[in-house]
Amino acid sequence: MRSDLVYKVTAGPDGTHLIHLLSTPGSRLTFGAGGLNMYPLNGCYLWYTYYDTTPDNVDECRRQNQDVILSPDQVPLDEMDYAYFNAPTKALIRRLLIGHAAETLGLIRGKFSGQIGMINNQLVLDYQTLITMGQKERENAINELKERLQRMTPYETMKRQAELVQSMKEVQKGTPLGIYKI
Repeated sequence: MRSDLVYKVTAGPDGTHLIHLLSTPGSRLTFGAGGLNMYPLNGCYLWYTYYDTTPDNVDECRRQNQDVILSPDQVPLDEMDYAYFNAPTKALIRRLLIGHAAETLGLIRGKFSGQIGMINNQLVLDYQTLITMGQKERENAINELKERLQRMTPYETMKRQAELVQSMKEVQKGTPLGIYKI
């Protein structure tokens, strides 16, 4: 089991602590320019607060700092600025906006059953298509979001890690011993 990023905390001047964020060997994340199949971390944001606790005062620290996030499902999305979201989340937000806009436009066009009085004759707009398209777009986006959040739950994360450990054990079973005679 491993993480793509690790950190270490060292002593800083005047009793402060310095946090060093490092990419692990073999990680696809890099602090450099990034190569093939690499994801550069330049311009990324990291929010981290260091809490100096002991086993005796952990509960007190959590009571005093209720904004501490222990898992990804606890991120306060209500207060986040759109600029801080990653690209897939921005695409999801756009899809939800398009769905709401299409549904609203369909409701506006359908106010008089889609009939618009022109100078010489009546024009009929198909407003129901917009309403249906908007509802489908919103439902698809919400379903994708639910699937993504389900994959991020602590249970699913631990389940994937357990599968990774099991597959690593299977790989190690097939590895020969390091003693060879020539």
